Amino acid sequence: MAVMVPFTLAALLLAAALPAGDPSAALSEAKKVVEIVHRLERRYRQMGSFQLDFTQSYASPVFGMEDEQQQGTILARCPDRMRIDYVRPPGQYAVFDGNTWWLVEPDEQTVTRARRDSGQGNPLLDLLAGSTDLLRIFAARPDALPAPEGRVRLLLLPREEREDIEDLVLEIDTRTGDLRRAEVVGPLGGRMIYVFGTPRAVSPPGDRNFQVTIPAGYLVLDG
Repeated sequence: MAVMVPFTLAALLLAAALPAGDPSAALSEAKKVVEIVHRLERRYRQMGSFQLDFTQSYASPVFGMEDEQQQGTILARCPDRMRIDYVRPPGQYAVFDGNTWWLVEPDEQTVTRARRDSGQGNPLLDLLAGSTDLLRIFAARPDALPAPEGRVRLLLLPREEREDIEDLVLEIDTRTGDLRRAEVVGPLGGRMIYVFGTPRAVSPPGDRNFQVTIPAGYLVLDG
């Protein structure tokens, strides 16, 4: 479980990162951001077990490419268990078993594994799994672009340089605290966009849902 940054300290750190101006206004704005982020994290952590539908797409202006949209369902047992089953591409799935992320890709006949302690992790998936502290990893502020009605947009910037994320934009439902959309921008400008449905509470799934059997002949890669 991630160590939470105390509310007051987090607000002061974010206020210092906001544009220069009225210090009291900056601190007030930072407190609002901290409240939004903490509510977002509590939303998934306190649900316990849930399912939600999602879509994801990728575009790279550098390489002039746009991937076909992928979609599927996320099953989570908080904290620290998650399974992602893809409808597109069919048969592909990912599992977090508490220590390691596994990605099984039948089209490529590969299984990619990445231990949580071997790198910087995936803060977006860790958020949904109920096991991250975003303000420890990112500085956050309101995004420059306006949010759709009923939502708020936050821009998150890594506190330390990352190989995978240049910045992260979250769209959060102001009524429920649900994450509705996330845009992950990589160092080369590639954009991975996720759209999330409403989480549906379910009975706690058993451990077998979070186990991976490596098919014969599949190549195992370390991510």
